[in-house]
Amino acid sequence: MFLQVIGIGRLPQDPELEYTSNGTAKVEFAIVDDQTHEDDPQFVNVIDWGESAENHAEYLEKGSMVAVIGGLDLGKWKDNDDNTRFSPQILAGRYGGRVVYLGGGSGNGSQQGGSSDTPEESSSDDDEDIPF
Repeated sequence: MFLQVIGIGRLPQDPELEYTSNGTAKVEFAIVDDQTHEDDPQFVNVIDWGESAENHAEYLEKGSMVAVIGGLDLGKWKDNDDNTRFSPQILAGRYGGRVVYLGGGSGNGSQQGGSSDTPEESSSDDDEDIPF
């Protein structure tokens, strides 16, 4: 059994790119639902690998809007008091997943390859209302 999810939101900060010891690119970023109350935003972490990870690091930035399709990982872990906790994340490269750039940020529209779609220019002036 697997769970595939779709999340749409803006990046509250720039993506973080790193490389594994064998040279594989890995990017991590969060998306936040800008429709929730400002005092209680909902964040979901996203992870992607390979060439698409490098593309995300280059073309996404704080404020970019994306749609993420991928496998759901519940991120189960134990805290210091032995309580079970969860940190859900979307694995963008799993089960045919992808990251679609919806606009915002300063992407220049020339991104190619990986599990991403080409960034599109945003025609919305709503970016000034972003709370982060």
